Amino acid sequence: VEELSKRQRQATDDKDAALIQVDRKVVEIKALQSEANKAQTANAETVQELKGRIATLDADTVGLGTQVEELSKRQRQATDDKDAALIQVDRKVVEIKALQSEANKAQTANAETVQELKGRIATLDADTVGLGTQVEELSKR
Repeated sequence: VEELSKRQRQATDDKDAALIQVDRKVVEIKALQSEANKAQTANAETVQELKGRIATLDADTVGLGTQVEELSKRQRQATDDKDAALIQVDRKVVEIKALQSEANKAQTANAETVQELKGRIATLDADTVGLGTQVEELSKR
């Protein structure tokens, strides 16, 4: 009986020790569950915050898309305007070259006319000298 009583006490002590360990494990589990719940709540708040930021970014992206579209239109218009201006410049260059060509021709013609007139003047000068000589001869007579 004594032996059985010892075994019974030992079994009770072992059972009590096991129950204490179970209680400790339950406390640890509850602490971990509490931490998990807090983390889940924090994550849910973070998820909501991120969803809000994503919605804001989506709205910003739509706005930026509209701006890009508008800027693309402006860029195309500016390119068209630039091309039109370049065409006008090209036309003016052609006009200038034509006028320069005409001016060169006129200058050449003027130079030829000047040479012709100088020749005629020289001829008239010679004629005048000749007439002067004749007048002198006639005056002597």
